[in-house]
Amino acid sequence: MLRRIASHLYWAARYLERAEWRARLVDVNYHLLVESPPGPHGPWTPLLAITGDREEFAARKESEDEASILRFFTFDDKNLSSIRSCIGFARENCRALRHRISSELWLEVNTLHLDAQRWTPATLESAGVYNFFAELRERYRRVRIQDAGTTFNTDLLEAREVGYLLDCAETTVAAALARKESRGAHSREDFPDRNDTDFLAHSLVRRTKAGVAIDYKPVTITRFQPKPRTY
Repeated sequence: MLRRIASHLYWAARYLERAEWRARLVDVNYHLLVESPPGPHGPWTPLLAITGDREEFAARKESEDEASILRFFTFDDKNLSSIRSCIGFARENCRALRHRISSELWLEVNTLHLDAQRWTPATLESAGVYNFFAELRERYRRVRIQDAGTTFNTDLLEAREVGYLLDCAETTVAAALARKESRGAHSREDFPDRNDTDFLAHSLVRRTKAGVAIDYKPVTITRFQPKPRTY
């Protein structure tokens, strides 16, 4: 019994985290397109490379334009990793624990699921890319904790840590999308080669009122000269 409960709680959290991560990917990519011109492979194609969905999307034989990729990324029920699918899986795991979780948590997850079922490409078009995905990220702010104590309140600490992790995820994604190369653990299918001319530098990401801003700090080269890894 405990194993089943733990499994449902774990997967509900994982699917919600995946939906949140994908929403942030789209949001960050949108801001980058505003600040810098797209690469040679199209403005939205990097999302497919980052998530590993390139082959599945290619099997649909659709054009790699903004509307097609966002539809595949957000609304496609056949794509088990789409935002709508992830929310649906999270809701099913919560439904299995309907009488063991708080009514507030169930209400929030179920409402999000019902909203997702009504999403259409027209919804995205009318709201705009930025507003649509910003609203998804704001859902996190509606999380409520049950422990109202002021001493050793682990519920509060964990809720705050989730927010910090989301901030770290957003800055990591922003830096990765802006770095149009492959270097070490940073690997991109659309930019397979390293680029010391433009990106031999540290990425410095900060939040501004206009969104995520990226600066670069030159690398201090001492004894060992930079060179490609060979194995």
